[in-house]
Amino acid sequence: MTEQAITRLEPAAPSGMPRRPSAIERHFQAGSALLRANKLREAALELAAAADASEVDPLSLDARYLQATALIGAGQSAEAERALVAFLDHAPRALRRGRAAVMLARLIAARGDVASARAWFSSALSDPDRDVAAAAQAGLDQLPPR
Repeated sequence: MTEQAITRLEPAAPSGMPRRPSAIERHFQAGSALLRANKLREAALELAAAADASEVDPLSLDARYLQATALIGAGQSAEAERALVAFLDHAPRALRRGRAAVMLARLIAARGDVASARAWFSSALSDPDRDVAAAAQAGLDQLPPR
C-alpha cells in the first residue's frame, strides 16, 4: 500500500486541525523513543508493529531495519536475522541495504554458516558508503578461507 493510499484511509482532519498520525507513524514514534531510551525489547515490539502494518510503506521499511538493530542490541540474534531478511526482501534499493547485509552476515557467521555469511558480505562490497564496503571486506577477511 502506498503512502497516499494509507493517508486516504485516515479520516480527514477538520480544517486547521493537525492530521492524526497513522498507525505506522504511532508505532514508529513509540519504537524510536524506546530505542533512544535503550529499552530494546520494547522498542523491537513497537517497531515490528510499525513494520507489519505495511510491506511497502517507506516508514515501515525503516521500522523493520530499526527493529533488527534493537533485536541485535537485546541479544535476540535469531529474531534479528528474520527482521533483516524481511527488510532485505522488501527493500531492494534501500540506502541501508548494504548495512543490513553486513549486519546479517555477521549474525550468520556467528552461528557458523560461513558460505551464507560470505555471500551477504560480498553483496555489500559495492555499497556506495565506503564504511559499509570496508566493513563488508573486513567481514570477508575474518572468515575462514574456502
